[in-house]
Amino acid sequence: MSLLPASGVAAAVIGAVVDRTDLNWEDPVAKWLPQFKGDAKGDILLRQLLSHTSGVRPYLPAPRVDNYNHLDSAVTEILPLDTVFAPGTRFEYGGLAMQIAGRMAEVAMGKEFESLFQELIAVPLGMTGSHFTPVNTDGGHAPMLGGGLCTTLNDYIRFLKMIYHNGRFGNKEILKPETVQTMQVDQVRNAVVAPGEYVEKALGQHHTGIYGLGEWRELVENELPEVKDWVEQLHESLPEWFDFAGDALQQKAKSFDEAGGMYESLNYTNFGIQEALLFRIAWINTHPGQNSGNIPQLAKLPNYFSQVCYPRTGMLHSLNFGDSHKNVSAESSMMLLYALGVKDPTILWYITQVEQGQHRDGFFLNRPMGFLYTPDLSKGAPVTPSFEKLLNYLPILAGLRCAIRGKKMLRCWL
Repeated sequence: MSLLPASGVAAAVIGAVVDRTDLNWEDPVAKWLPQFKGDAKGDILLRQLLSHTSGVRPYLPAPRVDNYNHLDSAVTEILPLDTVFAPGTRFEYGGLAMQIAGRMAEVAMGKEFESLFQELIAVPLGMTGSHFTPVNTDGGHAPMLGGGLCTTLNDYIRFLKMIYHNGRFGNKEILKPETVQTMQVDQVRNAVVAPGEYVEKALGQHHTGIYGLGEWRELVENELPEVKDWVEQLHESLPEWFDFAGDALQQKAKSFDEAGGMYESLNYTNFGIQEALLFRIAWINTHPGQNSGNIPQLAKLPNYFSQVCYPRTGMLHSLNFGDSHKNVSAESSMMLLYALGVKDPTILWYITQVEQGQHRDGFFLNRPMGFLYTPDLSKGAPVTPSFEKLLNYLPILAGLRCAIRGKKMLRCWL
């Protein structure tokens, strides 16, 4: 898992320049900044500048403060400073190296860094309240690239959503997928990581792959040696959960009937499916290129959720809310299905029927999960769901127990 501070946004700007110009992660400083030719810093690679393995001293010597609004001025201050270790041999967190990286991007693109940020990242993402310059001289905002991003929560969520979707935001490619992957893989490599670094302090674990390009990295799967095996066991058993055939001895009904209805009330159904789909998405994101397996029941779920809702003027109600409330809905599961590629128009119709905040467990736009997974509704959702799919009979409505075996219940959409 990666944590993206302001330096992650700065690295994304530089990544966008790499995508569009001849700038390369393996380029030495002197290739783009000729004033560094003949200087030890001239041989430092761009990726080393962004992974804190460059050897450039972390900060200006006291009492000087790097609060410049132009990177060429910052680089002029850095040029006479000695390096503190050979490039690639140690990890030492600091901000000055990123100023050099940003200046390389400026030269490659022929524009100042703030213009690059606005053009390549902020404007396409709609980050209207974000800027690097003018630099805020209050505590925690300098130097410009390493800690100078001034932003809002909603703006930052937009950036994270783009990173989460491998560089895409809606129908726009902000970064190439391979650029996002390069930012997130271990860029510390063989450099020595001293005890007491951030990840060790935060999680109590010491490992060397703690940083990508502008991003902290945490070994979530390896907090316990068994976790990786547990993840794979869960992944392998997920289709079995959806296909559970029931157990007469334990008096447990099967998970789904033939038409796709689940034998449980809506609030428990939505919770179980939501958690299963979140796990499935996480597995796919952490296993790129691997086959995630087929779960045929997923394609039937939009029909089921629409069958057991009661559309009305105002707030959508549910017919089989069990021990919950009539306001409970399945819009979180619907959003996750859509994110997984189940592009049933019924999902879009359903989401438009749910009011923001109508129940506590929803994925609403003012919450991170809702922001990440709410699909684009601007193209228009259907006015009514697909009746061809909805007029199926379900042997048993979810959440209800049929006392007479083999009898069909009335369909819920009349």
